Amino acid sequence: MKTLVLLLVGLLSMFLQSKLIQGKTFLINCGSNATANADGRKWAGDSIPGDNFTLSSTGIVASTSSINAEPIFGSLLHFFPIKFENYDTNASAFDVSANDLKLLYKFNVSEEISWKSLRNNSVVTSVVKEYFLSVNLSELQIEFVPNVGSFAFVNAVEIIPLPENIFNGSINKVGGDGLKVPLSLSDQGIETMYRLNVGGPALKSNVDQFLYRPWESDESFMFSVNAATTIFNTSNISYVSSNDSSIAPVEVYESARIMSNNEVVEKKFNVSWRFYVDPNFDYLVRLHFCELIYDKSSQRIFKIYINNKTAAENYDVLGPDSLTTASGTDALLNGLEIFKLSKNGNLAYVSERIDHNGEASSSKKPKRKALWEAVGAGVIDEGNTVAIKRAHPLSEQGLKEFETEIEMLSKLRHRHLVSMIGYCEEQREMILVYEFMANGTLRSHLYGSGLPPLTWKQRVDICIGAARGLHYLHTGADRGIIHRDVKTSNILLDENFVAKMSDFGLSKDGPALEHTHVSTAVKGSFGYLDPEYFRRQQLTQKSDVYSFGVVLFEVVCARPVINPSLPKDQINLAEWALRWQRQRSLETVVDPRLEGDYSSESLKKFGEIAEKCLADEGKNRPTMGEVLWHLEYVLQLHEAYKQSVDSESFGSTELGFADLSFITRAGQKWEAKLSGLGWAGWVTSALLCSISRCSGLRRSRFGRRNRQRLYARDLPDN
Repeated sequence: MKTLVLLLVGLLSMFLQSKLIQGKTFLINCGSNATANADGRKWAGDSIPGDNFTLSSTGIVASTSSINAEPIFGSLLHFFPIKFENYDTNASAFDVSANDLKLLYKFNVSEEISWKSLRNNSVVTSVVKEYFLSVNLSELQIEFVPNVGSFAFVNAVEIIPLPENIFNGSINKVGGDGLKVPLSLSDQGIETMYRLNVGGPALKSNVDQFLYRPWESDESFMFSVNAATTIFNTSNISYVSSNDSSIAPVEVYESARIMSNNEVVEKKFNVSWRFYVDPNFDYLVRLHFCELIYDKSSQRIFKIYINNKTAAENYDVLGPDSLTTASGTDALLNGLEIFKLSKNGNLAYVSERIDHNGEASSSKKPKRKALWEAVGAGVIDEGNTVAIKRAHPLSEQGLKEFETEIEMLSKLRHRHLVSMIGYCEEQREMILVYEFMANGTLRSHLYGSGLPPLTWKQRVDICIGAARGLHYLHTGADRGIIHRDVKTSNILLDENFVAKMSDFGLSKDGPALEHTHVSTAVKGSFGYLDPEYFRRQQLTQKSDVYSFGVVLFEVVCARPVINPSLPKDQINLAEWALRWQRQRSLETVVDPRLEGDYSSESLKKFGEIAEKCLADEGKNRPTMGEVLWHLEYVLQLHEAYKQSVDSESFGSTELGFADLSFITRAGQKWEAKLSGLGWAGWVTSALLCSISRCSGLRRSRFGRRNRQRLYARDLPDN
């Protein structure tokens, strides 16, 4: 399908009204006056004259038709962020309603894409929002309302009539001991949250010839893939009723996961899947079963738990649930769907997942702007300028972060950590007062703000300062402290561009001595988040190291860590830069404003550090102390390079070495006894940065005759 888009700018709302004729599907190619072919279907442009959809005014597509019953329709909204003339769809935010049912609130497509990429541990480029609605009016009206100062857009819309048996009229209440509750779409809407093909591959929408629903693979949602075995059977699969064929395509039932591993069964392990959902809603969980091995009842009996509550005590796929548990049997699952049920006419959730700066937590979009408001600067005492941050008074998450930040900053003091001056918590107001950082965030000096570019030396110095702050966090307390939200917007710069780590609201105490990690819910910022931490929910200091590795590449490339508007292989900065680094071609993606300001040696070493920080497994990543050591070495390489460049402007005889007498070792300190114009400080400094790994000096020729360049030689530790 062509990436066409219908934009609404400066309008209060957009109305999409389709003729609702029972049994007919509407596929709308928004913003187009042509028909497009995709997934084996024809999508009509909404601007085609004489078609079912006519453009009655700017941003409004309208037509009406009466219907006699209350049919159920599936409504699918397709979003693909692109740059359209002067509008950047990555920055749009809007609300969506359907016949007064709120579907989306302050929806940002790029944030949703970022969240799905994180959730699936893969690159996602588009979003499809799927809803089930009962229409008791003469028309279905879908309304898009841009937020103030923003605009709305949609690429395509599907309106699909659904069979009456798409959902059962009554369902079992989880933990209700057999209690059944009614389910009616006449007074509520449903949103699809997850649809998984368990044990099999992802299925494209055209596999489902009835409703064209895509099915994701379940692998990325499992606690442990090794806890189950995948089985396949493509023969003799039949539905209980012919009407059930519309519930799921047969391909879903041709694969399954079972607990056939005897060790797993004997130890009573579970096969478990984990999903992130919006709080304070009811959910419908539909499990799909098809027995692929046995042909009689009571041969496979198992328990089903949902959210730590019993959904089925002794479930038998081929017969009624057993009254007693059969020993030696295992579990089976073919497919899984999770649907969110509307509450008080609302399906929208103001989620705390990901904001435009890439902030994220596992509970969905961390919109930290909803939690904290940067009030700005103030003056206290004798004219001392301070920074003031105010928490949102209605945010429970803001309260938790407020308390954590006070707790952490009260026991931390370091030159490279932002200092807390005081706080206020009165009459539901929560205010933190910090030292004022005149030069703002590191991110603002890398891109997006129009500020002068930082030099290579400034960037390395800033990274060293941030590394020192993190190293202190990890080692300065008994158990250490894990920052958990390391990113360029949390590295602040004072008037002298000294870097200081800030924002400790997500920080956690490190593990006790007898433990290797802290088990905790996943929080952090998308693009910086340690994938190992995300998969296992096991937080370590190496999670900070991973995030810092992303910061290093961000400093080199001066671009956002996630940019959905770029080609697919460039969306994620860490993956993109790492590919170039592994090809030893990092210079290809360096910020062009740094041209001529760095040496290949210092950049090479810098890239190697970042690469090590981004190792897949935490055990293979360096500590922050090791990262700091290598960054200081990068700085020495850069200073040596600048000295050599500066020397080109002098005659060779003026800079010839006089009396390079000898090198001595005093304890663990190396000293270079030199005399001569301007060189002693350089050599001494280079040696001191390599304590315990330096065994001497090596001289090499450069430039004109009689010039010598000295640098530390790395050798293995003794």
